[in-house]
Amino acid sequence: MKDEPLIEIVDRLARIETKLDNHEQLREKADIALSMAKNNEGDIAEIKENQKWTWRTIAGIGVSVAVYLITKYLGGI
Repeated sequence: MKDEPLIEIVDRLARIETKLDNHEQLREKADIALSMAKNNEGDIAEIKENQKWTWRTIAGIGVSVAVYLITKYLGGI
């Protein structure tokens, strides 16, 4: 009977230690996720820039083809 409060305290202390261990693991995972998110942000910016360059190239090719066809079939302006 005397040991019941002591056993309960030890049991609660064990639960607190387990929660603290889980908290540290969660913190590590959050740090990894943050690092990945920052890396992905840079990659997305690079992809968007490359996409702009691609569309500009396609537009330039389209204009060049249009000018070529106009000069070929209309004999120039």
